[in-house]
Amino acid sequence: MTMNQSTQKQFMYLFERVGEPLYFGPRGQNNTYYMVPVDKLDSKTQHAAVEFRRGVAAGGFSISVKPPAQQPNLSSISAACPKSTLFSYFIPSHREAAAQLRKILMAQTSMEEFLSMACACRDSELVNPRLWIYSFASACLQRPDLKGFRMPAIWEVEPDQFIGPNVVRMAQRQAILPQQDRSRIIIPRNFTGDDSNPENRVAYFREDLGVNSHHWHWHLIYPIDAPPGRRDRKGELFYWMHHDILARYDAERLANGLGRTKRHDLTDAVPEGYFPKLYDTNSGIIWGTRQEGSLARNVDRLSDTRFPVRLDWEDMKKWRTRISEAIDTGVIMRPNGQTERLTVERGTDILGDLVEASDYSPNKQFYGDFHNMGHVSIAFAHDPLYKHREEMAVMGDSNTAMRDPVFYRWHRYIDEIFDKYKATIPPYSVAELAWSGIRVSNLSVQTEGANRERNILVTNWMQSDIDLARGLDFGRTNRLGPIWATATHLNHENFSYSITIQNSGSQELSGTVRIFLAPRNSENKKRFDLVQQRPQYMQMDKFTVSLRSGDNILTRQSSESTVTIPWEQSFRDLERENAIPTDSQSICGCGWPQHMLVPRGTTDGMLFDLYVIVTDGAKDAVPRRDRQSTAATRQGCRDAASYCGLLDEKYPDTKAMGFPFDRYTRLNNNRPLENIDQFVQDVPNSRTTQIRIVHRDVTFVRSGGAPVGMPSISIPTGTPPSSTPSSPTSSPIQSPPTSPKPTQKPKVTTETKPVSPGRSEQGRGRPTSPSRGGGGRYGGYGGYGNRGNGNRNPSNNSGDGDDGQWDTPYQGYHNHHDHSPTGNSRGWPRGWDADE
Repeated sequence: MTMNQSTQKQFMYLFERVGEPLYFGPRGQNNTYYMVPVDKLDSKTQHAAVEFRRGVAAGGFSISVKPPAQQPNLSSISAACPKSTLFSYFIPSHREAAAQLRKILMAQTSMEEFLSMACACRDSELVNPRLWIYSFASACLQRPDLKGFRMPAIWEVEPDQFIGPNVVRMAQRQAILPQQDRSRIIIPRNFTGDDSNPENRVAYFREDLGVNSHHWHWHLIYPIDAPPGRRDRKGELFYWMHHDILARYDAERLANGLGRTKRHDLTDAVPEGYFPKLYDTNSGIIWGTRQEGSLARNVDRLSDTRFPVRLDWEDMKKWRTRISEAIDTGVIMRPNGQTERLTVERGTDILGDLVEASDYSPNKQFYGDFHNMGHVSIAFAHDPLYKHREEMAVMGDSNTAMRDPVFYRWHRYIDEIFDKYKATIPPYSVAELAWSGIRVSNLSVQTEGANRERNILVTNWMQSDIDLARGLDFGRTNRLGPIWATATHLNHENFSYSITIQNSGSQELSGTVRIFLAPRNSENKKRFDLVQQRPQYMQMDKFTVSLRSGDNILTRQSSESTVTIPWEQSFRDLERENAIPTDSQSICGCGWPQHMLVPRGTTDGMLFDLYVIVTDGAKDAVPRRDRQSTAATRQGCRDAASYCGLLDEKYPDTKAMGFPFDRYTRLNNNRPLENIDQFVQDVPNSRTTQIRIVHRDVTFVRSGGAPVGMPSISIPTGTPPSSTPSSPTSSPIQSPPTSPKPTQKPKVTTETKPVSPGRSEQGRGRPTSPSRGGGGRYGGYGGYGNRGNGNRNPSNNSGDGDDGQWDTPYQGYHNHHDHSPTGNSRGWPRGWDADE
């Protein structure tokens, strides 16, 4: 069987409402029903399944699922990771259980057998749904017969890992209403903290859906255990991906008046507390919290059957010392007592495997489990000895870890280990950096739109809708259809790079173009010297071009970046997508979110240094097994190869990741360089230019989600969302706007905002009193139980906007009874009645 739209949907819909048995109801917009075997179920469950099947017999699409030829033994998986608990990628027993389940799935010889086994494990009372999602997704990425499979966005598969329980509760209430009476739920921005906490200023970054999805998906592709098929340069990718995240996070901190991230030393207390306000609907568990000043120390939770882990803090110190000695001596110890040198070519990759402590580690027994156990110790800092039976905190899972400020502190510590090693490598010489006959004579950026100044990028806020009904079990009756929730996230206006490259030779050459961006000034408002600025450079794009003899004027769109992936990854997007990606695009879903490509900047314009270097593409090229990954085949799905590599392929670049900023820089007589301007003087195939990033505190609405005119409900948080005031103008920016008074509220713009080629977003509404709607026919809420008069206003859910798509105005919230906000937190009782 080859990958096609039918096959894509056949496996994609297994990710829909994983906590709900397949027999319970149809999935997808076309009412796809899995005809799973019910003969071995008890009589009440069989009756329920027959009744549901009768309800979809008249329409929809059915998928026949045979029972597995041999029922798997899942008892050891259940013992290692019970069904009703949080799943942790960093807990060894959970990781082993996930690997065991993946092995069972991978052992199926045909796609039909794989589907049967996946369905059986999915609905088993012995398998944790979170663990199943991880293992099934990993198997889908690895199986050759599923090359090209596109996994839906994890924030729709597991929305409760991204939104608060108050949103889940409101979604539960919306689920029992007819579709025409439902409202969009506005997910509060920065709902985990108050503005009195300075760290709350960057919560929009830490808690972004795409940012956390990227981290989860990267670790799905590059797991700690070693599945079949070598992931080329995995250790170096571990370093580079996290290093670039830190650079991006620091840029956001500087834009918000905060200092750069300081490391979390093993002996230090964690200055920041964190209260995630997340509720796991599978287990009924509230994620753990951490008070300010908590200390990570010995962990002994062997009596906790869900998280049986023990960590002696002396082991962490010992592992750190041994890693440091390896860097100082330039050699590592193999298990057989032999040594291996950390060479320039392989040293970072070996060190990455060693520090992360993956199964690729050259000597895990000796160098330990440093990175992973650091996550575990912090995740249980609030109850390390299980005295209070507290739950794991968000640092314990790759899906949630980036929400916590300490994630960045811990990875700053990890990054400094690599930086110490990088300092032992000789700086690049001019001969290693320059490319004879090639000169970059111009570099600039241009934001889309008329009368826009060059070298000014613009950011703003964007509202995007997600369908909670795809991932949450609502205890539904016969009322299907989407439950829309709206997330507000950072976004930028589309822009393009203009690069002029002179080829003084007579032959056409292949060149690799690398684009980087870094803040120009430190938190002290002084210009960075190059030693300080070097680790602040974040990669914006990397691509290959043909350079004819003479001047080559390149125009590159920001949306083409090989670092990012687009927002459009939802179930609905994949249902509408006609193109099927090629085999080389099978890592679709891994990549930095496109909407977070550009740092926020400031209202008066934050200065950045944009840098480009062009290197010899013939020397950079790596032979590929699959040569069909061209621009023409990237429609609908693309691999962000810069961060994620290519599955079962060599990493597509011979140079070090982060080149040329991966090493300390000294040129011409080994002199230290004061700034990036001096650097490019000696490297004519590179260029830098100063740009300004202006943040406009206005909000746009992405199309393609909830119907236009749909009323909305705000979830109270007790404090308004953090925002930086901006000029109210919505006209094209010709110069950085002046900052208004701090009391000005965010404004929803009425101008059309393009997000991707061929699509546009329409901001609707204007701020009015939160208790009364403005004009408009089918208003949003002015409060629970009240009838509103506006629509699609992100600020207060009232406003003046378009007519909706219903025949009757919305009549306010109906006080129906509801079920638990989690639907069913500990599995589905057989014979459960949805109307109870």
